[in-house]
Amino acid sequence: MRESPNIALLGEVLAKYRLVEPVQTDVQRHIGIIKRAQFQKILKRTAGYSLFFALISNIFFTLKKYGLAITIVKSVILLGIVTLVTAAAVTTGIYFLVARDISPEKTLNVLEIVRNAVSVGPSEDPQESPAIIEDRVGIQPFAGIDFPAAGAARFSDRMARRLAALRGPDRVVNLRLGRSGRKSGMMLFGAVESAGGTHTVTVRVASVKDSRILFYDSETVQSEAELESACDRLAKKVYEKIR
Repeated sequence: MRESPNIALLGEVLAKYRLVEPVQTDVQRHIGIIKRAQFQKILKRTAGYSLFFALISNIFFTLKKYGLAITIVKSVILLGIVTLVTAAAVTTGIYFLVARDISPEKTLNVLEIVRNAVSVGPSEDPQESPAIIEDRVGIQPFAGIDFPAAGAARFSDRMARRLAALRGPDRVVNLRLGRSGRKSGMMLFGAVESAGGTHTVTVRVASVKDSRILFYDSETVQSEAELESACDRLAKKVYEKIR
């Protein structure tokens, strides 16, 4: 039976562009390293990318990395369940902690006590204007993905020092060391990931007010010794973006 001309033509096209050959191992490894960053960059350009979706995509890619079959929708459900369970556990713990220490003779407002107990950080300095707070960036401790947590925190400290040198110490807060009574209008999140013999530092800056992504970028280096330089380059890029 003679082969159809269309099938033969398709075979020639596949052979020409080497689509019939298995993808090389180093190419597969490279795709695995950059797919998360590329996925987030593409979505960010659609103007629909937010801090909430960044959390969802991080859950999705992390579970995929460990071989767990999950979809984006299931990632949203999982995040919602974890959030509800955590909130319930924290609220219950605070309630019993407060209720245990309140004597029957006192007519204290329990709701007011709980609200004060769960408030984050010291109260805002009344002398600081909203413009100053909105201009300040808080540096969250970096996460480590297949990388020691202590080592990742070291790079978040380095990022805080570099940005403080560029923007001024009053416009940067290292949240790993405490808030120092200063609130921030922007949050910087980062991660250090090791995979396939390479190391990647990823940084994103989001607005606290509306969760809008203000900056996103990453640097991949071949050795751990190069991570400090990569962190410094990202700090300069962040400064040039948000000043």
